[in-house]
Amino acid sequence: MNMVDDLDLISQLSPDARARIEFSMGGFSPDDAKYYTRTRPLEKYLSEGAERMGCAHMQRELLKTRIEFGRAPPEALQEVDYAMTKISPVNIGLIEDKIRHDQLAVIEEIGRFVSPGTKALLHPGTTSHDILDSVRAYLLRQAWYEVTRPIVVSGTGKLCTLAERSENIPQVGRTHLQDTSPVPFGLTLSIAAVRLAERTALCDQYLNSLKGKVS
Repeated sequence: MNMVDDLDLISQLSPDARARIEFSMGGFSPDDAKYYTRTRPLEKYLSEGAERMGCAHMQRELLKTRIEFGRAPPEALQEVDYAMTKISPVNIGLIEDKIRHDQLAVIEEIGRFVSPGTKALLHPGTTSHDILDSVRAYLLRQAWYEVTRPIVVSGTGKLCTLAERSENIPQVGRTHLQDTSPVPFGLTLSIAAVRLAERTALCDQYLNSLKGKVS
């Protein structure tokens, strides 16, 4: 028997209630109201909804690994792949409110669309934080490479172009809170571009070092 008799909790919501929850699951920053159109691409990686779906995908990958080691039948993965097209992060949240456990809520949601035998193969020998921390590391890395990094690289390139165009434009130098010898405006822009490039390389290094957290 399921931990909750009726796990299709999302169908019990009014359209307005469902819309409010779906919208809230996309939020991840206190600045969302002001910058929502700019930050929206990051919803796929940094929002509550993204995290819940990431946990479901992690369960799929664990099952896939069990199959590769001969510990689960291949048809179980087909069931879970079907389930991945049906599960809802909103319903996962509603189930979690009922049973007070994040990863069991994910498993219960997947279990709505797979056989009991396949459901029993999920979450093998892992803790909730094994799943959650691994998913967060993956989502942070993907957010950097697929959303943030291209914007930073584009901005760096534009700074370089502006620096070249303004290399002969003088600006007042500053030292100890007073004016000093003039310097090329292009030099100021190029220094900013170099700093961005250096920090981009550091982000690449640090995010590439993020690993799965399964103990």
